Amino acid sequence: MAEALAAVTVAPSMKSLFSYGLLALVILLRPQGMLGGRSALR
Repeated sequence: MAEALAAVTVAPSMKSLFSYGLLALVILLRPQGMLGGRSALR
């Protein structure tokens, strides 16, 4: 879905770059995962 949105808003040749950039941003901001929570250390 992000690729399709990028193809409409920016140059179609940049849609793969947009997808990989979005993936890298999610990994940097949420390294524990989208649904992961903090685990308790014992």
